[in-house]
Amino acid sequence: MAICIECMGYHSDGQSECKNQALSSATVQAPADMRERQLVGVDHHTNGVEVAALLSGADVTNHVTDDAPPTPIAVIQELLHDPMLHFSSLGEEVLAEAMLVASERDPMMMMGVSGTGKTVIVQEIARRLGYTHSAHTNAYPQMDISLWIGQWLPDPLDGSGVSVRWLDGILTAAIRRGWVFFMEELTRAPQDALARLFSVLDMIKRSYHLPENGGEQVPVHDDFLFISTANPAGGQYATVKLDKALMSRFAAIWDVNEPMADEPTLLRLKLPTSEYADMADRLVSFVTDTRRNRDTSVNTRDILHCANRIAQGFTPMRAVQLSILPKYENQSAIIQAAEALLVDSEEE
Repeated sequence: MAICIECMGYHSDGQSECKNQALSSATVQAPADMRERQLVGVDHHTNGVEVAALLSGADVTNHVTDDAPPTPIAVIQELLHDPMLHFSSLGEEVLAEAMLVASERDPMMMMGVSGTGKTVIVQEIARRLGYTHSAHTNAYPQMDISLWIGQWLPDPLDGSGVSVRWLDGILTAAIRRGWVFFMEELTRAPQDALARLFSVLDMIKRSYHLPENGGEQVPVHDDFLFISTANPAGGQYATVKLDKALMSRFAAIWDVNEPMADEPTLLRLKLPTSEYADMADRLVSFVTDTRRNRDTSVNTRDILHCANRIAQGFTPMRAVQLSILPKYENQSAIIQAAEALLVDSEEE
């Protein structure tokens, strides 16, 4: 059997064209026990070729039981040590606290402004806990929650007729198998999606019900760990305020509004003095100056983008224009700081 790129259903080997277009007129035959035919679902960015290769049964996690279904790698991230990871003293403090909470597999959240290193922190937590892979999703308004929960897909039978099979969504798969589940942009998720999290995030007697799959009650694996990141509601973010009942289910919530990374070290690695003189130190002075005011505060992600452009050969001012200016409202103040701290007098 192979998965069809056109309909995401299963075709017999050698079948040259998709027959699922005629589903409405075909005879649909459900298997006697559909739960015996479960596969993990794929997200909307996954193409059929990628999934077909993975359905051969590749093992991509250290938390998969012998009878667990295969896993689509498009929604699974391998957690590898990154030699470029360098945390600030605040980052190390948050990481140490979060490790204690996560060791009990309690749900947690990193809430704060964009570009401060929230995602890097939560991935490092999971890696240090021994997880080798993570299920990962980005929430967004009006998203199809079947990506998390699962769905029934057509399964053409040999000869005539069509059967159906259930595919777990990535949240369901993580709960069933004991993965760490990263949900980014939690404050952008639709309410009907968030409502499905309540029981699985409970303090005791965690549960997970699948009415879409015949009312299946999925046991919550002891190793299942839920970690989310979020931008605050309002401001310049397309976000909503979280329900108090949902917030109360998180064992710990960190307010992350300062850089978690050791920015001086990262900038010096990207722009070594042997090639770029004191440019890394100048960028540190520049980003420190922008943070004197909230509306010009350049985040870690953007200053690293700027450093990468300089390493590619762009002038410092051009790098600022490309990687920083379009993202901030008070551009004149940022330009003034850049001209004062990044441009040599002979270049002006």
